[in-house]
Parts: sequence; structure tokens; C-alpha cells
Amino acid sequence: MPPGSWFAVGRGAAGLWRDSTLGATALGVTHFWFLLALVHGVFAASTRLAIPLVIGLMAGSLLARRLSGARIELGLTPLGAFGMGLFSLAFAGTTDAWTAAAAVGLFGV
Repeated sequence: MPPGSWFAVGRGAAGLWRDSTLGATALGVTHFWFLLALVHGVFAASTRLAIPLVIGLMAGSLLARRLSGARIELGLTPLGAFGMGLFSLAFAGTTDAWTAAAAVGLFGV
């Protein structure tokens, strides 16, 4: 990246944080992709857990489209972040494979 690009990134980030709703949404989306990359890395070796995750992501995408009415709806981001946190805790407390698969699938939604 050319040296001047870092200044452009800094100006863009500063502008993003001036709007609290947009800044919180960007933080939520970043959190989502970070957790998804982390979970994907952990489950890459386990197809039994990767499949419910992918199905949950597809279902969540379709649900988000239906709830947002095909427009950008920033209010769904905190709801999704809450669900990811809740079902990651549920996954941490599971002892059997079916409950783990359900928690991972709902994490993806």
C-alpha cells in the first residue's frame, strides 16, 4: 500500500467513528467476521460441526434479508452479535454431539 493510503484509512476510520450508530455497526460486523474466521479455523477438521455452521449461516442470511426488507438494516447487527455470544456459550457447555451441532448451527444464524 502506498504511504498516503494509510492517511486515507485513518480519515475514513475517524469519519466512521463520528457517527455512533455506524461505528457500532462496523464494530459488530468486524466482530462477526472475526468470530466466524475463528470458528471456521477450529471446525475445519470437523465436518460434523462445519456443516451445521454453514447451514446456519445460509439460514441467517435469508432471515436477515427477510427481516430487513432487502435494504440495509443496522439494527440487526446487535441482535446477531447477541445470538452469536449466547450460542457460543451454549456450545461451550455441551457434552453431546447433537446439542453441539444445534448450538453451532444457531451460532451461524
